[in-house]
Amino acid sequence: MAHPRLLLSACAVLLALSAQAADVWRYKDANGIWQFTDRPVPGAEKVTSLPRAAARPAATTPAVTATAPAIDTAAAKRSAQQVKTDVAAVRADHCKKATENYEQSVASARIYKPDAQGNQQYLDADQIDAYRIAARTEMQQLCAK
Repeated sequence: MAHPRLLLSACAVLLALSAQAADVWRYKDANGIWQFTDRPVPGAEKVTSLPRAAARPAATTPAVTATAPAIDTAAAKRSAQQVKTDVAAVRADHCKKATENYEQSVASARIYKPDAQGNQQYLDADQIDAYRIAARTEMQQLCAK
C-alpha cells in the first residue's frame, strides 16, 4: 500500500521544511508502519534535532561570501506554504478514498479478493469482518487530524 508511505514521506518533508531546529520522532504503529511526529510518543526514537544547515557535513556546506545572494525568505515561506497545501490535498484525497472503501465494505454482503490467476475468491464471514476492521482502521489513520 503505497499511499500511506507517500503521505508519511510528505509529512516528513513538511516537518523538515517547517522547522529549523525541531525534534522529529519516529515509531512503528500497531500495523508495523513507520509514523513520524514532532511530539515524543512512548517507544519513539528521536530522528534529528539539528538545524538543516548544521546537519550537513562541513565539506558539502557552501562557503558564504560577501557577493553571495541573500536567501529569499519570502520564497522559502511561499514554498513551505505550498508544501503544506499539497500535503493537505493529498491527505484529504487519501481520507476520501479510505472512507469510500470502508463504506463499500460495510454495505457489501459479499466480498472477494482475486487469487493468483485472477479468479474471485469470496471471503467467509470472519474474513469479511477482518477486512472491514482493517478498512476502518485505515480510514481512521488517514483521516485523523
